[in-house]
Amino acid sequence: MQDKISFKIADAVYKYYEAYEGNKRKAFGLINNLELKMTNRYAFVGQAVELKLDGIENYDNYLYKLEVKKDNKTVYSTEYVNEFKNNYSVNEDGIYDVTYYIKQKDSENEYDDKISGNFIAFKLPEIKNLTIDTQKVYVDKPIIIKADKENGSYELMDYTFEIYSEQNLIASVSNNEGVLQYTPKSEGEYRVICYIKDKLSDSQFDDKKK
Repeated sequence: MQDKISFKIADAVYKYYEAYEGNKRKAFGLINNLELKMTNRYAFVGQAVELKLDGIENYDNYLYKLEVKKDNKTVYSTEYVNEFKNNYSVNEDGIYDVTYYIKQKDSENEYDDKISGNFIAFKLPEIKNLTIDTQKVYVDKPIIIKADKENGSYELMDYTFEIYSEQNLIASVSNNEGVLQYTPKSEGEYRVICYIKDKLSDSQFDDKKK
């Protein structure tokens, strides 16, 4: 919970800084309607984020330089080229700062305008273990099964518990808590499978554990 609160505070500061810089650039910048667009501001390690400029009337009049930083260190950069759209593949979690520098083709300045933004990368969630709150399980006595996960974003997580008796699916329960209360109705061996899916993920599920 402390991690989630601190993340939300840091994210709000970044958004305020972006809005402040955007207003200042609109007042004093070269290109009034300039925008930095990203396919997704929140990504997972292994995904690619498309970065591109928008709001420029004639793209051929300018040259563009992209710089991506993490922890104030440059992790990717280009020279001044005609390309105003790039794909960056994320290989580490954290907050990435993105800056496009723009200059007119005949300009001798270091740059004539610039725009900045950021995106945040997370590790995909994993289930560390499944635990049961008792060593002995009895018919008609409820038990609690808990899934402990690590990583993932700070959005909600979807958990789905499937319970099998022999090869038959006898119960399926989904929630956001990662906890299942279940009461077995007959003797025998049961199999439990838990699936987790981050709200930001496009996959059917991100991890499972039996």
